[in-house]
Amino acid sequence: MNNYVAISIKNPIKSKCGDACFADKIIVSGNEYVLLIVADGVSNAPKDWLASCSTIAFISEELTKSNMLIAEALKYAIEIANENILRGIEDTFGMLSTLSVAVISEKDKKLWWTNVGDSRIFGLKGGNWQQFTTDDSTSIPYKENGKMKLQNGVPIMMNALTKAIGQSNLEIIVAEIMTDGYEAFALASDGFYGLYGFERYTSLLISQIDLNKAIHKLQETIISEITDDASIAVVRLQTSDNVDLKKMLLYTDYEKIPIVTIFNHLEIEISNAIIKKDTEYTEKLLKLMIKRNIFYEKPKMIEILELMIKYDSPHRDKIIKIIRAL
Repeated sequence: MNNYVAISIKNPIKSKCGDACFADKIIVSGNEYVLLIVADGVSNAPKDWLASCSTIAFISEELTKSNMLIAEALKYAIEIANENILRGIEDTFGMLSTLSVAVISEKDKKLWWTNVGDSRIFGLKGGNWQQFTTDDSTSIPYKENGKMKLQNGVPIMMNALTKAIGQSNLEIIVAEIMTDGYEAFALASDGFYGLYGFERYTSLLISQIDLNKAIHKLQETIISEITDDASIAVVRLQTSDNVDLKKMLLYTDYEKIPIVTIFNHLEIEISNAIIKKDTEYTEKLLKLMIKRNIFYEKPKMIEILELMIKYDSPHRDKIIKIIRAL
């Protein structure tokens, strides 16, 4: 089961997607990390699609052959990507791209991150998404044919990037934080975090058992809403927490129970509750599954049903309804 996934969704009116993304495990200097990248090619510069995908390719390739410490390796890889974009790709010059990168070590419980432009990085903690990044952008008057556009006598303003991959003298600063207390991290282009309900979509995504299936369902859901290319890359952290889920269900709002805790304990807890004929606890676990929209694939849910039948659980009808809805 993968705990990371990424997708770029093309604006339906465009011929090519100007966004690109990446989510995978990499080895740097013998250590394993999860690498997340989101790049958003600037549409008013040449070949936005080539800018974004080239930026990601250069960074991921440079990282995997580096012998540096991870923070230094990340900074150097971005600088190499920037230099290559500046020199031109496929005889194309002047390309620009935003960039957000996160490197996670679950072993060391650390996250290294940086951003250029207005793609953003978020962390999920205590049920809330916290934004780590600050947009490299400013507000300028909107012009058409060199003339400032007005609305009711007031200039129409638009956001303009102050930093992007493909600019000279670009300063890269890599930040580092401990991941303790965080459940997940997400990187998003402006086309995704600009969606109404962005946090709800992202929380729903990371709550699903199979992230690969979930992200394609998400694409189907939001394709009619997007007005720009949209990218999201997420990682769901796995920990060996030893919390008492049964006690937590007594005293904690179901919506605030960490996703990681649910994934680490749900399957074995519901099986044990059925075998022990602890109907009250089984009821609470089923309620948790429904409330948080966390379900296993049909074969696993059928196994739970078969266990209920074997031990004469009164909750069989509820499981049958869930299975039929999957």
